[in-house]
Amino acid sequence: MTMTIRERILARRDLDEARAARDITTLADKLNEECKPADVPQQVTAVDILDLAPHSNVLMDLLRSAAAGESVAAMASALLSEQGATVMVPGYEPPFITQTDVADAMYNPDGTEK
Repeated sequence: MTMTIRERILARRDLDEARAARDITTLADKLNEECKPADVPQQVTAVDILDLAPHSNVLMDLLRSAAAGESVAAMASALLSEQGATVMVPGYEPPFITQTDVADAMYNPDGTEK
C-alpha cells in the first residue's frame, strides 16, 4: 500500500520542525530525497550541445566528423538533426513531490494544518 504525502510526512519525526513551520520547500525536498535513481529519457539536440559550454563548437565539430566517418555515428547524426535524439541520462523517476502537492496535502487554505 502506497502512503499518501501526508502519511509520509507525519511518519518522519525529522520533518516535525519543517511541518510546524509550514516549510513546504523543505518538506518537498526531503520527500524527493527518497526517489530512486533511474535512467530517464532526455531529448538532446544540437542546440542543447551548443548551450553546454563555451567550447561546444569543438564538440559539434567532433560529432560532425564522427558522423562523416565509419565509426557508427548514428547518435551523432541524430544529435545534429533538428529533431534530436533521445538518450538515457541519470536522473530520478517521477513522480516528484512539488511544493503545491505538500501544501495541498498538509494545509488548509487559511494555513492551518489539516
